[in-house]
Amino acid sequence: MDVPALRSFFLWCSVANICVIAVCVLLFLTVPDAIYDKVKRFIRISRRQFDTLVYAYLGLYKVLVILFNIVPYVTLLIVDW
Repeated sequence: MDVPALRSFFLWCSVANICVIAVCVLLFLTVPDAIYDKVKRFIRISRRQFDTLVYAYLGLYKVLVILFNIVPYVTLLIVDW
């Protein structure tokens, strides 16, 4: 696989993952009670624990997107420059 193809791959992976993060943030900001009620059916968790879990999930997902999608894309931009 050549560098332009890899660069395009990482670009679109980054775009897709950033869209997933944006949708999750919008859902958790607009309808957190509905999501909490659905989660509460499966596991016993307090609202405070749920909020902490959501915050940790979004933070970890964002770090992983940066580490595995955006950094390789920027690296390929620098290498091909």
